[in-house]
Amino acid sequence: MLSLCGKTKPVSTSWPLQLESADESFLARLKLSGFADEGNYQSSCLPETERKQLAQQAQTLADERNEIVSKEREKTQTLETERQKKITEEPLEALKNAVVALAETQR
Repeated sequence: MLSLCGKTKPVSTSWPLQLESADESFLARLKLSGFADEGNYQSSCLPETERKQLAQQAQTLADERNEIVSKEREKTQTLETERQKKITEEPLEALKNAVVALAETQR
């Protein structure tokens, strides 16, 4: 019997079975994840400081990515605006040749 605040409760005899079942389940999941046992799993864990550092680095990279995506959208929109102005239909190479020809006639 277990006594809490003056109330008596019977102690469950199924605790050892539940604990054993949970332990077996845990070990099975470890093996499915590629770990031989709990010790192998624990030796593969990163220290808290390294996990925090990596989380911070991941956040920094996510912020940079968001900034790049935002800038890309802005530049794409600017490009589309410029294309809609349709200043000329001539290809770039033809325009370059025209500039060279004009420069030669002005000499």
